[in-house]
Amino acid sequence: MTKEYDRKVLLNRQEFIALRSVLSDWYGDDRAELEIGARSVPVQKLGNVAEDILASMGGKDNATAMKIAAEYEKIVGSPLNKFTRFLSFKKHIMTIEVSHPAILRELNDRLKNTIIAKVNAVAGSNVCRELKAVPAGQS
Repeated sequence: MTKEYDRKVLLNRQEFIALRSVLSDWYGDDRAELEIGARSVPVQKLGNVAEDILASMGGKDNATAMKIAAEYEKIVGSPLNKFTRFLSFKKHIMTIEVSHPAILRELNDRLKNTIIAKVNAVAGSNVCRELKAVPAGQS
């Protein structure tokens, strides 16, 4: 998964109990807890671990789609978020569903590059290269 797991050892429950017992005998209970903590895998944010898992399972597109979905309202802003819905992200193409014809036309012309730039700011440089806007009900 992450590089931190390569350097640290993950223990199952029985191994942990055995290690704690040995360290408690050597150092006492308080010092044993400190020793175990120093040799354990560091705490990580769940979002970072989830991104690593998604990236290992389905490539970067799943992790990028997750970031875009989480930040979608911030990316498109108001009032666009009321007329659009994030659908997918595959092969550098973000697909959104649009419920109003005027918004669809604006997204295919004037707003396309602005939204692509915002996606790249959130998800990573040059991740999104194209925006595909489809009418509602045709996805």
